[in-house]
Amino acid sequence: MRYVLHLVALFLLTTTCVAAQSADTLWAAWLRGQRAAWRDWEQLSVEVEGHHVIDAPYGVRRVRFIVEAHITPERMERRVRLLEVDGRVMPTEAFPRMVRPKPRWLEPLLDHWPPFRLLAGLRPWGPAVADSVDRVACWRFDLQPPGRPPIERITLWFARDDGRLVQSRLLLRGPRMPVPARLQTRFARIEGRDLPVHRRLTWLHPVRRRMRRYTLLITQELFYRDYRFEPAGIP
Repeated sequence: MRYVLHLVALFLLTTTCVAAQSADTLWAAWLRGQRAAWRDWEQLSVEVEGHHVIDAPYGVRRVRFIVEAHITPERMERRVRLLEVDGRVMPTEAFPRMVRPKPRWLEPLLDHWPPFRLLAGLRPWGPAVADSVDRVACWRFDLQPPGRPPIERITLWFARDDGRLVQSRLLLRGPRMPVPARLQTRFARIEGRDLPVHRRLTWLHPVRRRMRRYTLLITQELFYRDYRFEPAGIP
């Protein structure tokens, strides 16, 4: 019996060591693959459908929008095709005002293309742990935070069969935020590139209105579809 327990303990220890080593290996392989896949891109177009919900003491406002985004290595351009507020169609010019409030420091995180560039300078922090996302067998590990706001924690899930990025979760804290915002992203591999297909961002926003202070609960969901890689200059 003691011999069996010894073998079990040795197996668990060996598995833990392998997982701890595999985090660095998996991370380095994924970065190499993404750099190679994105090397020659010129322009990317994608349709984004968003649902922006503001839950306040005085009621709930629901905003739905559809945006066509054209992305190059230098810039991102958006064309708002539809804007609805509580089911009513609104002029698209009102889009910036209707999706507020949004912390300005969040926008660079959402607009980072290619996606891997946001994390390229970081390293795994701790071992890889067996996990799953919607029945997809994964390795999960954290990246060491950059040590400056707003990112407090980064957790990634990679598929065990081919090493693709399945999901990321970022905890973010900006100025005067008692509770960190949570940004969770699901990815799909398209032409060798791991691209977001769904994002859910939740945060609390303190406001003052009529001499009263209260907090808004804001949730934004983004659905990405119809990715197209094109030569530069196509409108």
